[in-house]
Amino acid sequence: MVSPRGERSATYYGLFIDAQRGEFRCVSAEALEQQKDIYVPVCINKTEMIGVHLDDSDDVERGTLGILNSKKPYRIVDPHIVDCVLVPGLAFDATGGRMGMGAGYYDRYLQQIAFEKRIGIAWDNQLSEKALPMAAHDEWMHKIVTPSESIQCSKG
Repeated sequence: MVSPRGERSATYYGLFIDAQRGEFRCVSAEALEQQKDIYVPVCINKTEMIGVHLDDSDDVERGTLGILNSKKPYRIVDPHIVDCVLVPGLAFDATGGRMGMGAGYYDRYLQQIAFEKRIGIAWDNQLSEKALPMAAHDEWMHKIVTPSESIQCSKG
């Protein structure tokens, strides 16, 4: 696992990725093997998301919206200690614009995360050549990583 600055020393990772897909287990298993602290998203109601500690990538259950979550009781993380947050989206652009699912969970949570710690993760076909429409409440990514490239974003 590599930190947002390219270092291998980061300890606290926010894996805010789709736990229903296979890459969640690969990323989380590797990080746990390296004794990293892993935090995953939990939607606690229709508007709020928190980060909770994950002890084992197999120790998950379906939660709100059918998303795989760490099992209760939750150990909630202070968002300010997380070294980086891997953020999913429907689409991203080279400026760091991100299109989510429209509920604003990630935008509200990312307001607590320093800009340089936000890493959008996507497949190559999720990169838009055109700038995505961004509203005032939408949060920007610092970097976007796909299977074929890593993009240092030029916010806005």
